[in-house]
Amino acid sequence: MLIADSDCVWYGTCARIAEATLKSGLGTMTINYPAEKVVNGLSREGMRDLMPIIDLKKPLDVPAYCAGEAIGLTSCAIVELSQQARSVFERILAHHQNDLGFVCEEAHMLSMLSADLTAQSGALNQLTKRIWTAQRYRSTTLADLNLDLWHLPAEKRSGFLDLYNHLKGTHEEWIRCSAGDRQERLKELMGVPTKSPTKSLKDFVRASARRFNQCVRK
Repeated sequence: MLIADSDCVWYGTCARIAEATLKSGLGTMTINYPAEKVVNGLSREGMRDLMPIIDLKKPLDVPAYCAGEAIGLTSCAIVELSQQARSVFERILAHHQNDLGFVCEEAHMLSMLSADLTAQSGALNQLTKRIWTAQRYRSTTLADLNLDLWHLPAEKRSGFLDLYNHLKGTHEEWIRCSAGDRQERLKELMGVPTKSPTKSLKDFVRASARRFNQCVRK
């Protein structure tokens, strides 16, 4: 089973992700943050120190940060996670009551559970990626065309809107067209690996309109 955020889109096929998940049991995508860097309230070092407090084995090394946008699970992994997740979540809430400054979100919990189960973290790293496509920050590369799943957080109000509008009028055509044609269309709509002048202008106009509307409402 694959659980993915709504701002993810299939660019390739599911075969390689399925294979990686079957090999690892729990297929995760990791981000190599420095061990001491605080991300959404907790660092990787902080996760390691927290694990024995919430009755998880303290690993020898700091846990990998498992981003939660795409997770592949086998049936065995689903059983193992479900057996632990609720009780771990309750212990996290109890710890928070004793320390209101403590923050732990879903990616931290996934990371700690993955480390406790000694799962092979990062099994999906070569198959999916968090790709930034904003004007002010872009992380796209030609290698993104070798991925199967794109996570595109900056396209929520642009590329995905255009994809939805495109599919509304051409749903049957989209199904019938070749995989290569669909990939070319996704590259154009999402701006991966490069933005066309048309998309750049459209994104600029949309962003400007949002800022203008925010100023008017104030």
